Amino acid sequence: MSEPPSTPTPTGGTPEPPAPTPPPVPTTKRGKPKKPKVQRKGFGTYAFTAIVVIAVAVAGWQIAKSLTASDEPKVGDHIHAALGITVCGLPVENAPEFENQDGTETKAGLHSHGDGLLHIHPFTEEESGDSATVGRFMDYGGWEADEDHLRLWDGLEVSSGDPCPDGRTARVRWSLNGEEQDGNPSDYKPEDQDVISIAFLPDGDPIPEPPADVLAALPKPADTQQG
Repeated sequence: MSEPPSTPTPTGGTPEPPAPTPPPVPTTKRGKPKKPKVQRKGFGTYAFTAIVVIAVAVAGWQIAKSLTASDEPKVGDHIHAALGITVCGLPVENAPEFENQDGTETKAGLHSHGDGLLHIHPFTEEESGDSATVGRFMDYGGWEADEDHLRLWDGLEVSSGDPCPDGRTARVRWSLNGEEQDGNPSDYKPEDQDVISIAFLPDGDPIPEPPADVLAALPKPADTQQG
């Protein structure tokens, strides 16, 4: 019986080892190669990613807000702005004098001396900076003024869409230093020597300025030295 032939040996060397056998390819019952499994991300992964994105967005918003926020007027500052209000073209009397927040004995850092001026010298941090608004002045006096409604002293109250005596429909409008503005006048934070006009007026009619005596008093308010 003859022996099986051996693998030829290269001249001057040892026999080469046989080539490794590749691992078997997984197949289905029908003999087709199986597709590799893809690990899918679970709900927890997406939820965590969403939380991180929201947290970053909130932090960015807070940083931007802190950079744009103003701390003026500060506690102890003393500034003034003129405020004139007209209804259907007729001037409303100056806001009555008040020193305390409506219905309390708490001093109001935004108040009136009955001279048509907003007297703004905050006593607390709560009413300083961006909180020293026309809306806070109105609230301290017990009144309201927003983009659609005025509720003033002496029971005067009007809303956008109400008619004036001439039958024309009017709405709440306002201007700052002679320029008509959009939005809610109560959100505005006055700066020193501002001239603010709030009017219930038909569209197209010019917004009147505050009375001449109010404008004359603005540069040198009587209480500047009194506090």
